[in-house]
Amino acid sequence: MTFISGIGLVTPFGADLDQIWDHLLAGEPPVAELLTTSFADQTFPYLTVPRDTIRKFERHPRLRRSSEISHFSVIAGLNAMADAGMDPKAPPPNTGVVFAVSSGGVRYTRRFFDGLVHGGSAAASPLLFPETVYNAPASHLAAFLGLDGINYTAVGDSSVGISALAMAVDLIETGQLDHCVVVGAEEADWILCQAFKSWRAFRPSDRLRAFGPASERSTVFSEGAGAVVLSREGPVQIKKIHAGLPFFRQSEAKNTLRSVFEELAQDETVSGVISGANGTAFDDMEHQVLDALFPEAPVYAVKEMFGESLGASGIQQTAAGVLALRKQAFPNVDVRPKSVLISTLGYNAQAAGAILAL
Repeated sequence: MTFISGIGLVTPFGADLDQIWDHLLAGEPPVAELLTTSFADQTFPYLTVPRDTIRKFERHPRLRRSSEISHFSVIAGLNAMADAGMDPKAPPPNTGVVFAVSSGGVRYTRRFFDGLVHGGSAAASPLLFPETVYNAPASHLAAFLGLDGINYTAVGDSSVGISALAMAVDLIETGQLDHCVVVGAEEADWILCQAFKSWRAFRPSDRLRAFGPASERSTVFSEGAGAVVLSREGPVQIKKIHAGLPFFRQSEAKNTLRSVFEELAQDETVSGVISGANGTAFDDMEHQVLDALFPEAPVYAVKEMFGESLGASGIQQTAAGVLALRKQAFPNVDVRPKSVLISTLGYNAQAAGAILAL
């Protein structure tokens, strides 16, 4: 069996778990800022992490040249280890890292590409390139925490956090690790928003509105991170987890998600759902499957508060589920949950999920 012994969050509300939970209960979404493009005079709303949350890490010698995604990762990982009762300066032996990401260091990638386009190959800074690779944040995280065990990076869509969790569960249950710090992180840049808009994948807005009529749904991207520490004991058990199933047409999404949930729910009860609804057409499909399989379970779309943070979102949803179990409360309804389903349905066509229980 594998348990979640600690959690950490970096969100538009900051990184303090109690304050984040209070915001979720209050239901007041954060205020979006505007990203400005370098061409076509376009702007995109997005949710940013308060600068006070990361200021001291921006000046740290090990992180001074790294991108914000690495700062978010380190803060979430440190907080999760502290929450698990671990000393970050002397981590337990045989502790590894599994990192989940979707777009990665897009700000450094855009700056590196700008240098190539506008100044030629000689103008592209070699200091920027290492921060553009997908496993750069995982490397910074492991070095900062002093973890020299297994270190993997999983790349995918907004379901990749659950895939990373499944990988970490396997590493613990096969005896390869005793503890694993699983972190998902993402940063936002105008080029990311522009790409999703050009793919017609979302309707930009200053806040995320899930479910409801299609004409009223909208999405706002966000930056941040989530982290969980997996151990052989702890207060919250990962009862079941499904690493994910792909689908190749949007019309297949509903049946694919249903297959995942039916496998997870076999002989299990679900008293609450932390939904991955993100203001897109997938929301209806998720809602229909949840309503059919778990008609009594309340559904909470946490991305309406955190925004769509892509690779970070699955771990953020998991941390929110752990908070609901710890607090014995659920936003918007009077429920004392004993088990929580984490539901993810990603942009790049994958469905995944997990059941957490006390």
